[in-house]
Amino acid sequence: MKKKLIVALATTLILANGATAALADSGSDSGKSDKSSSEESNRENFGLTDAQKAAFKAEREAYKSQREAIREAFKASMENARETFKTAREAATTDEARKAAEVAYKDEVAIAVQVKTDALKALGSKPEKPALTAEQLAAIEKYRQAMITFRAEAVAFRGKIEALRAAYKEALKALGEGPVRPEAPEFNR
Repeated sequence: MKKKLIVALATTLILANGATAALADSGSDSGKSDKSSSEESNRENFGLTDAQKAAFKAEREAYKSQREAIREAFKASMENARETFKTAREAATTDEARKAAEVAYKDEVAIAVQVKTDALKALGSKPEKPALTAEQLAAIEKYRQAMITFRAEAVAFRGKIEALRAAYKEALKALGEGPVRPEAPEFNR
């Protein structure tokens, strides 16, 4: 019984010292000093800078205003074509004049659609959000790797704690119930 107790206590002490050493080692490399003293872990490195955001916003607003101008010009052309057609149809006295007004209207609509299509092609596609810089991508990757390492250390630490608990329980079992206190004798008074 004493041999089991000694083995259990020795195991507990070894595991406790190993966990303490692991805590001391992981405490120095935990990245806390890097986080406080380094700009690389700054959260701004994980997203667009203010300058990138402002440039993207300006491009997007310019695109929207140009697209709106194209839409307004098309709308005005279509309105003008309708008014011209309406006036020509009302002025027409023969079937040939009405058909000529209708053909002229269809031609104006086709021209307006073609002009709008060409203008939209010339405008190009909608501006895309700018890509992250190489430094930003490197900072994100560094953070991701640090989190992977942290999670692995946390799992190892939890394993050591469980081993300590198991060793402690075994040590308590090896001790047994302990000495039993004798009952006091009863005295007659």
